[in-house]
Amino acid sequence: MTARLFAGVLAVALPLLAAAADPPKPGKLVWGHQTKAKDKDEVKWPRAVPATADRKAGVELFGEAVCEPDWRVKEVQYSYAPAAGGDLTGPTKLDLHDGKWGELDPADKAKKTVRPARAELPPGDWNLFVSATFERATPSGRVVESTAWLLPVARVTVK
Repeated sequence: MTARLFAGVLAVALPLLAAAADPPKPGKLVWGHQTKAKDKDEVKWPRAVPATADRKAGVELFGEAVCEPDWRVKEVQYSYAPAAGGDLTGPTKLDLHDGKWGELDPADKAKKTVRPARAELPPGDWNLFVSATFERATPSGRVVESTAWLLPVARVTVK
């Protein structure tokens, strides 16, 4: 009798506890892509970029934050670590405008154009971690924040 009662209580309580433990789903992050009109090649991010005369080799980061209704993106940041294992760098904030994240184009005086951000990295294999903090106001006026990670973790080889 006691075992049946305990099983009945668990059958009712577990789904309620599981539902209460689910964090809010404010939105998601996606990597950017762009099709060049002249050659119809699709460019996808993240992507390794070679060294130039004035810049070291590295990786370009660009994407989009898709929000659920009533949510907005507060900030987007990235970190990286060697793919073979090692310490994760401290987070670096990315610029955000109109749902796109990367860096603001310095040529745009209105500061509304976002282009791929470039992180200089030494040669090797790297894991890239991107996260966003979403926020919304509740009906009572309290601000709720939730963090979302861009998964799977991106692996890039810098040469």
